[in-house]
Amino acid sequence: MNRPLRSFNRSSASVFAMLALMALAGCSSSPTSTKSGSGDYVAQYASGQYSDAYNNAVQAAGTLRGAKRDQAALTAGLSAHALNRDAEAIRWLAPLETNSDPGVAGKSSATLGLIAQGRGEHETAARLLTKASNKLTGDESARAAMYAGDSYRALNNPSEATRMYKQAEQRLASDANLRMMLTERQRGGGAVAGGGATSSGTRDLTVQVGAFRDRATADREAKALAQRGVTARVVPLQRDGQQLWAVRVGKFTNRTAAENIRKTVGGKAVITVASGE
Repeated sequence: MNRPLRSFNRSSASVFAMLALMALAGCSSSPTSTKSGSGDYVAQYASGQYSDAYNNAVQAAGTLRGAKRDQAALTAGLSAHALNRDAEAIRWLAPLETNSDPGVAGKSSATLGLIAQGRGEHETAARLLTKASNKLTGDESARAAMYAGDSYRALNNPSEATRMYKQAEQRLASDANLRMMLTERQRGGGAVAGGGATSSGTRDLTVQVGAFRDRATADREAKALAQRGVTARVVPLQRDGQQLWAVRVGKFTNRTAAENIRKTVGGKAVITVASGE
């Protein structure tokens, strides 16, 4: 019998993601150019440079109009969520929930759903994540449906949870890690909303040095860190059907410890949720 989950972490953005979660690069409304005056914010988001992506997307959103402005606002919201700045994420994403573009509306609803889920607001989370699953396609749709199922489990509604897990299974495309997480949930075991493996209420944070399109580049980055005495790992990620390789250092339950390591690593390293692990 499915058990209600006592508390939830944020491992997901995210990720959707960072969530994996909800990566931006394949959005159906992608404009022909996403460059602001100081950089390509979509590419920056995709490579884990969330602070730069946020700043440049906010700048672009102030000057663009129509679909391009919506794209910039979406990037700002997703980047803010990845930076654990959920109030700002909500400010940017809430107006996009009813966007005419299903990709924009779906990603916004999914991220807002994960934020609600992380706060224990499971009725809201289930509604938003179900809506997102019906807007999105492929692995993104499956991931949203799976997390909706998690919130239904938390609400002690196993029939709706089962329905959403089956929907996720039907829409799953190619993400092997997502398939494994879904199988675990359907067996009634260790699922935590947002993709975590515990119900302690803590969030596993990690320092992400970057996310790369080829494994060899990621391995070189990890090796360079090792030569500096920093132990790094390479984590496979799926974003909109694209295989990426993230280089990450450590896992932490508090931001202070993660920040100390981020300063040690330097460069464009960011603190994020240890999603996909």
